[in-house]
Amino acid sequence: MSVSKTGVKGDRRVYAKELQDVSGKSGELLPVKDLSLAAVDRKFFSEYLQNAVPEHAHPESGMGTDWFVDLFRLRYNGPARNVHYIDAHGGKRVEGVEDESVLADFHVKLTPFFPNELLAELVRMHDAGKKPYEVYDRLDRSFRERGRALPDWFEVTNRDFDDKMLSKLGKSPDINLFYILVEARPFLYGMGVSRRLFQAALEYYAGKGHCVGTTTLPLEPGAEEPDVRHNLAYGIAYSRMAGYRRVMGEGTATPEKAFEYLERVKRGEVDDWSIGFHLKSGAKLVTALARGAPGDEESGESSGLAIYTPDALDRLLKGRKV
Repeated sequence: MSVSKTGVKGDRRVYAKELQDVSGKSGELLPVKDLSLAAVDRKFFSEYLQNAVPEHAHPESGMGTDWFVDLFRLRYNGPARNVHYIDAHGGKRVEGVEDESVLADFHVKLTPFFPNELLAELVRMHDAGKKPYEVYDRLDRSFRERGRALPDWFEVTNRDFDDKMLSKLGKSPDINLFYILVEARPFLYGMGVSRRLFQAALEYYAGKGHCVGTTTLPLEPGAEEPDVRHNLAYGIAYSRMAGYRRVMGEGTATPEKAFEYLERVKRGEVDDWSIGFHLKSGAKLVTALARGAPGDEESGESSGLAIYTPDALDRLLKGRKV
């Protein structure tokens, strides 16, 4: 994206369209100078991210031997610079970046909450055209049959599993990946950082001897043979409903309103960057979880249940387009 004197008018149009896609804003363009500065920095970081290698950081907290939260990180290595960008409200911003500073973090964990048989059934119901409330009823009933309430985002993220808990889930519970969240610097929005980090996590687990989707990679050089080889067949995410409050005009979502919002997003009537990310990455948004995200007011404290099938994980792992 050149910002030469001869090309700035065209670049302004191209970049304005990209800004609209990222921020959801439209209307009058900022001055050419402001857009040009932001375009230069966006182009720089777009190219930088193509070569940046995510690093695996140490687990954040001890949750037993298998249930810890893993952290994958993108770090900037280069001279200090000021980054010009346009924020979600259309305002111009400048943010400093230092050498070795963190650009983005991805949090993920292994979880036994969701049996493979249940996830496969929910996907089949979704593919057969069942309504979100029908899929939800089956999901909720599955947990009640095991003597549990359907967990919210915080419980799946933070719950430690002792022997008593595991006995309720089954002696040999299925283990799957739970996508917790991505935190990225705001000038990186819309550059595919979340997908890049997700792929890095899948590569990490597959390179440690676990089967991800249906793929197992050779052990990394120097890596020890794992004590347990998990079959990480599915990925699960409680997607934010990031546009719920803006679109529905309410606080806490009722189940009916959460289902309605999800269906509107899936029909293309409403833009939601979080649900959109998971859909573009190959997940199936099978139902909505009212009260699935306590405290997330923008989402009406609700979330969408995103399921990555084995085939979807294979495609992400291999870097193919979904």
